[in-house]
Parts: sequence; structure tokens; C-alpha cells
Amino acid sequence: MEKNSTLVKADRDSRFELIRILAMLGVLAGHCNTFAFSFKEEFLPWPFSVNYAFAMATSLLCHTSNWFFILLTCWFSVGRVSFKAKRLLKILWQIWTTCVLCVLLAVLLGLDTVNIKTVALELITPLSTQYWYATAMVVFIIILPLLQSLEQHLDNDRLIVVCVLLILIRPIRSIFTAMLAGEICDFILGFFLVCYLKRNPDNWFKKHYKAGILLVLAMTAALILGKALLPQKLFGFTLFSKSGGLFPALIHKLSKRSLHQLILAVCLFYAIMNLNLRPSRFINVLAKYTFGVYLWHYNYVFREIIWKNLLHANYAYTRSNLYGVFIILAPMLVFAACSAVEWARSRVLDDWLYPRLPWNSRLEALIDRHYHW
Repeated sequence: MEKNSTLVKADRDSRFELIRILAMLGVLAGHCNTFAFSFKEEFLPWPFSVNYAFAMATSLLCHTSNWFFILLTCWFSVGRVSFKAKRLLKILWQIWTTCVLCVLLAVLLGLDTVNIKTVALELITPLSTQYWYATAMVVFIIILPLLQSLEQHLDNDRLIVVCVLLILIRPIRSIFTAMLAGEICDFILGFFLVCYLKRNPDNWFKKHYKAGILLVLAMTAALILGKALLPQKLFGFTLFSKSGGLFPALIHKLSKRSLHQLILAVCLFYAIMNLNLRPSRFINVLAKYTFGVYLWHYNYVFREIIWKNLLHANYAYTRSNLYGVFIILAPMLVFAACSAVEWARSRVLDDWLYPRLPWNSRLEALIDRHYHW
């Protein structure tokens, strides 16, 4: 979801931009699936249905989109040691101005999601973690020269060891904490994994991406069928109950940014990069607003209102058999609406106001001078 600060050109590789768009739609689908219920994955103990199958598939696969964005952020950061304050400050400017505009818009609309605490958290974003990805990305950009320097001193064998250790540590860490440090660890894992992939262009994922995709999708289908076919108890273990059971607990754990979603993200990345896609100005322009879409739709004051009050996601699940259609079309609608709003914000605040601010160039020079690599 990182903002592309360069000018959008027709000859920019549209495959990368297509990944951004698809990843953002996946994030939106995941948030739709979260806010369709009173609390996250509330539906897991409920009876099986067609809607249940789509909700479960979305829970199991939506974090693939998070890995997409992490891998993309890292892909263009490997192989060099550099830090540019301009990049960091423009991202911070976009985050902060979006937060301020969200508060002002919410006040004008008379939304009850605005209070003193919310305003305070908005004003100190990204120090507050309402956007986990944005905050983790800012920290990652700051420590990136360190990681780049370290990567240059690792041979291929040690790089593999680092990747394996980070992958093995992640599920253990997720049991104990879901704090910001854990999110940054995912960026660090993504960075070293991308280092390995780019150093080894004939890696397993590139050669067998189709098998990897089929493997993860087959596992997902098997879990969905397990919900439909398995009994409430098996070998003395309670798989399903009104309050949960072992099976919903397993799905809850797998619904995080787990290993199977990382594998799927890498394999889909290579599948898309293998497409014979010509440069497309439409794709490139649309992809420019993905980070803004994330910031607008997931802001504190709007994140629940969009899915619960405007689009009635819960109604689509509980009162119809079309949740599968809804989980596809609703994210597209939100993407289009937020892109339009972000276009207006960027034209006024990024393109017109930001270059005219008297302090930004001096601040960029000051940071680059003292944070030099």
C-alpha cells in the first residue's frame, strides 16, 4: 500500500501496478468480511452454508494481500543502500492530511465516531497504530539502510538461514503478541525473502508457482469441506460447539498472516509477473491511489460505517445467499469511491500545497544530512 511518489508513466511495468490493485481489493474484501459481523470471525461456530464458505475462504486467504504489499515494498528496496527523506516525508504528509480530512468530514456529517480521544489519535498518526501497515512501513523505511547493509554481507547460505529462522519464529511470536514489533518483523522477513528470490531467479517459487497456488487453494477447499462434513466430535475431541471448538480455533489461527498465505502471495506474484501484459496507463493511474484507498476506508471514523451502515455487509450474509457476489462487488465500489476522494486530496494537498510549503525542502535536506548512509 506504499504510495508511488513518481510520476505515472505509460511505460511503467503494469504488472507491479496490477498487483497493487488486486492486493488492495483483497484488503477491502478482508475488511468487509471482518465488519460484516459483530466481532472478527464471529461466523465460525455458525452452521455451514454457501455464504459461510465464501466468508471462510476470505478469512483464510485475505491476508495474502498484506503479504503482497510487504513483498512489493521490499522488491524495490533490495540490492542498494539508500535513504531519502523526501520519500518518508511525503508518506507522512499523505497519512496525516488524510487523517485530518477524515475528522473534518466526520464532523461535518455529524458522525458519532468523532470524540476527543479519536481526534487525538488522528493527529498523532502514524505514531498511533490505527493503520498498522502504514506505521510499520514508516519504521521499516527508517531501518531499511541497516537491513540493506546487512544483506550485502550475507552469502546465499546465511540468507536462507535468516529467512527460515524468521519464518519459524513468526507463528511462535504471533501466539504471544500482535504488537507493532511483530508487524515490523513481517517486513523484515519480506525483505530477506525478496533478497533470496532476486538472488536466485530460478528459485522454486518461480518454477513451480502453479503448484504452489493449487496447493494452497486445495488446502483452503479441504478446510471448507471439513466444516461441512466433519462431525461435532471426533475421537473424543470437540471439533464444533456453540461457543467454538477445535476447528474454529484452527481457522482463527490460520486466518492471520500465516505461512500458507505468504506462499500464495509469492506464487501469485510470479504468476502475474509471468503475464504478457503491456504497459497500461489506466492500470498505472489506478494503482497510484491504492495507498490512499487504504487510508480513507480504514480510518477510525469510517472503517465500521462503510461496511455496517452504508453497505450493510451483515445483511448480505444473514439475509441473502449472495454474500459471494457481495464480497467481490462491494470492495470494487469502495475502491472506486475512495480513489475519487484520494484523487481530489492529492491534486490539492500533494501536487499544489506540499511543494509550496516553506519548510519541506529544508527539513528533507536536514534529515538527509544527519541520517546519511
